[in-house]
Amino acid sequence: MSTQQGILNERLESLDRSRRGHLSSITRLCNELDESLKDFSNVVKVRTKQTQLNTSWEQYCDCCDKYADLLDTACEKYKRVLSDRAAQQSRIQAYNDEIEQFVVSAAAFYNNQVSYDVNVSKKTSPSESVKSSVSHASKLSVSSSKAREAKVQAAKAALMQ
Repeated sequence: MSTQQGILNERLESLDRSRRGHLSSITRLCNELDESLKDFSNVVKVRTKQTQLNTSWEQYCDCCDKYADLLDTACEKYKRVLSDRAAQQSRIQAYNDEIEQFVVSAAAFYNNQVSYDVNVSKKTSPSESVKSSVSHASKLSVSSSKAREAKVQAAKAALMQ
């Protein structure tokens, strides 16, 4: 084997390892997204994971392109790389679509929650409000309302991205 062929083989091995590493990262992020997509309070986390997923996807594509450029277009490895890339592209697109639907659903959920909270606060009479403001339960209610409002604000901030 010539020196040039040896260098080519080393480069192909290196790119294949990198490609598989990026694929592993994509799989890990997809698994993490599967868990995070179960709860609307994870909107910010989901958006962060989406950014990481798309970055890993771009890196994977770069490796696939470099790897494929070094292969003979008639060889089986070349066809497999293109096939794998197409399958991953479908996978990434499906996750991006699911994330967008999740964000829309989360926005609707939080908007409904805020509307409900506003309606409940409007129905409370002033005398009840004064009496209950002294109680411990009311203080806890105020705390949970503030916590919920903070979550709503964080979700809205994530939706603005």
